[in-house]
Amino acid sequence: MDVMGGLELDLTSLLLLVGLTFLPTAEGRYAILYAFVNGYPLWTAFIVASAGVVMLAFFLAWFIGFVDVVIEFIVKHGGKGLGGFVERVYRWYRNRAMQRSRRVRGELLLLILFVAAPFPGTGMWTGSLVGHLSGMNRKNLFLALLIGGLTSNVLVYIMVQAGIRVWGT
Repeated sequence: MDVMGGLELDLTSLLLLVGLTFLPTAEGRYAILYAFVNGYPLWTAFIVASAGVVMLAFFLAWFIGFVDVVIEFIVKHGGKGLGGFVERVYRWYRNRAMQRSRRVRGELLLLILFVAAPFPGTGMWTGSLVGHLSGMNRKNLFLALLIGGLTSNVLVYIMVQAGIRVWGT
C-alpha cells in the first residue's frame, strides 16, 4: 500500500504502526517517528496514528478504572516474579500520575496540554491515569485524550516535515 509517496507499506508494517499507537508512552507520535525512520509514507503513518488515537482515547476514557483494577490484581496475586516487577513499575508510574493529578484536578485544558506534549512520560496513557486519579468525568477525559493525542500527532508530523525540509531525507 503506497499512499502519498515513500516506500510501500506492507501489511506487517501497517500492523506494527497500529500496534505502536496503542503502546503506553509510544502511542501515535512515536508511530509517526518510526515510519519516518523506516522510510514509510508519513501521511499514511499520520492517518493510522490518528485513527489509533481516536480508538485509544475511547478505550482509556471508559476503561482506565478497569485497567487500574486489573494491574492491582496482578500486583496482589502475581507472586514475587511478575507481581513484584509489575508492582515496582506500576507503583512508580502511579505515584508520578498522582503527583500530576493534583495539579490537573478539574482542569480540562491542562490535561489536554499534558497529553499533547510530545515528551516521554506524557501522553494518553499517563494522561488517562492522571484524569482518572483526579476524578475527571469520562466525557471530559475522552475529550482531553482525543484533542491532546491528535495535537501531539500534528506536532510530531510538523516537526518531522520541518526536519525533512531543513536537512533533507
